[in-house]
Amino acid sequence: MNDDIVDILNKLARYKITAYKAIALLYQLSISDGDYKHDALISIRNKFYIYLSNNALNLEKRIELLDSLKKDFGITESLIHIYGSILKTERFFGTTNGESEVDNYQDVDIKNYNEIKEYYKYAFEALIDALNTNDSYLLELIEQKIIERLQEQYRYGNYEIIFSLIRKLVVKQGNLPIKLRSNIDALIISQPKLIKEDILSLKAFLEEFKIETTEEELKTIIIDAPYLSERNENGSYNDLSQKRAKDLAKKYIENKVDWETSLPNLLVNEQKQTYHFAEKIGQSDYNHHSLLENAFSFLDRIDKEQHNILFINGLVHGVDNDDFTRKAIDLALNNKNTIEIGIHLTRFLKPILLSDLALIKPFLIQNPNYLRLLEYIDILHLTNDELIELTSWLNNINLSFTLEILDRVIRNEPRRWIALKEIVNPLIYQKEILYNTSFINNSLHIEELIKVSVIDNPNIKNINFILSEIFECYEDFSFQNSTLLNSLVYFFLDQYWDKSWPLIGDYIIEKQNVPLTFSYLLSSISFDNSKLLEWVKEKPGNREVVAMHCLKIFQKYNQDDSKLKFEPEVISLIDNYGNNRKMLAKLEESLTSYTIHTNSAELLYLRRKELVQTLSNHPLEEVRVFSSKMSAKFDLLIEQERNFETNHNLRF
Repeated sequence: MNDDIVDILNKLARYKITAYKAIALLYQLSISDGDYKHDALISIRNKFYIYLSNNALNLEKRIELLDSLKKDFGITESLIHIYGSILKTERFFGTTNGESEVDNYQDVDIKNYNEIKEYYKYAFEALIDALNTNDSYLLELIEQKIIERLQEQYRYGNYEIIFSLIRKLVVKQGNLPIKLRSNIDALIISQPKLIKEDILSLKAFLEEFKIETTEEELKTIIIDAPYLSERNENGSYNDLSQKRAKDLAKKYIENKVDWETSLPNLLVNEQKQTYHFAEKIGQSDYNHHSLLENAFSFLDRIDKEQHNILFINGLVHGVDNDDFTRKAIDLALNNKNTIEIGIHLTRFLKPILLSDLALIKPFLIQNPNYLRLLEYIDILHLTNDELIELTSWLNNINLSFTLEILDRVIRNEPRRWIALKEIVNPLIYQKEILYNTSFINNSLHIEELIKVSVIDNPNIKNINFILSEIFECYEDFSFQNSTLLNSLVYFFLDQYWDKSWPLIGDYIIEKQNVPLTFSYLLSSISFDNSKLLEWVKEKPGNREVVAMHCLKIFQKYNQDDSKLKFEPEVISLIDNYGNNRKMLAKLEESLTSYTIHTNSAELLYLRRKELVQTLSNHPLEEVRVFSSKMSAKFDLLIEQERNFETNHNLRF
């Protein structure tokens, strides 16, 4: 009902006679505490664009209404959003309606240049007046609106008055907000390029509000820095934010600036360019060990939910020394607050030694989720003996992670399979192996290791084991990885038909109604009809039913002969096993199943009716009855298609 109220008011806002009251009511809903507040706020924000506002009020009436709302309700969140919408100069979105629209909406766009200027001026003056509020949320919202409209108003609107508004915001808050400074920075280098005079003017404006303290400088250039880039002569982009961060680190070191008093600010919450700043510190002549100790001393004392490790990562990467990295790991592992950092830093070692992994083993046993921090860890350099020793304890913590490591090694160096297969095979030939996935729900490593193992030794025992696991997973409705199952079935049928199909075929016979996912797979496989026929001949009775389900029924279409024909193997099944009613039922399913790209299946049914009538004189009575029954069924289906087509053409 709430959506209906807002929708009705939106429609009434598009007629001159009801627009004023409808918009006023929408506004009141947007500042209420009711369920409709959210939808009403979205609507009211879009009602005051110069274009596509779905609003029947002209400029004069809009200003009159806004003044009235301000007088009655004061400065509100909705009102500030409206002022921001007025200042939008480009990229409008909304709905347009032709003269033939039934509702005949009376939307008004403000197109006159002088009216647009007046509209902008009104919004700016209203925002300046709104700065008199002491509500911190509303002041923050005003800043947000200035940031949103800065670039478009500077280029296409009233750039003088927007900077007048910024000055008054600075007076109110006591400084130039960092995000606003960053957006002026971005405007200076934005495309299309501003003229030289404008660039100098903007730089001069920023100079008026020069950063005074190291803490403010770090916050502006490092912690809350925007992403700034500039296109170079080669057509690629230079990362200016990264360069500024590194330049600041260089300046601090050269000028011996005491920036470490602000170190805690670089170790918590969101950070933008802190990694690059710390990396440059790490690459420079500096007391890195003391800095590292100070950083961990602070991290040890605060809630780990506040931690941001970009500074530590950048510093360790910049120093690029394994002894230093191991010191960082030791410091981290010595406090329960920073264990995750120590485990993560292990991946920075070049190379990672088996002893490094043994060091973090107790923590991995205590919390196996720590392994997430080591995904895609580089251990290709470990010897086969070292890998065997590692996996001997790692598989007890997380089997899938262990197999990921082994798969990555074997995939990169296939020759190592010979030495490692003695540990891989026992791990993959165990119950529920297919339920194992990586932390990102991937099972490619399981699939690849199974394939490698089977190719190396395609014995019937191993194939039967994996196929049995596949069948169990198909039957488990909670199992969500049919892609893995399907891929393995394709693999077995393609590479090892003689060993895999007997088991698959027997499973289908035993189950009769196989799981739906598996049934879809069977219908998508292009089986070798001759192989299926040979399999049936070995032990008929039930196999012909399975074969009829899996066979390609129709011969490929021949342009020289438009008649539809059965595949020879289908005729052979009918001739030899046509008294099997279950098999004929499977044939019926295939004959009435189709995929077409037209509105009617009439022609398809006509051709298939003609095909089944070729069986009307078959020696077997069951086949003749089947032919007659199917002919009658196709007559009914053809009549239904014709009725459907007639109704469709009449646009029922």
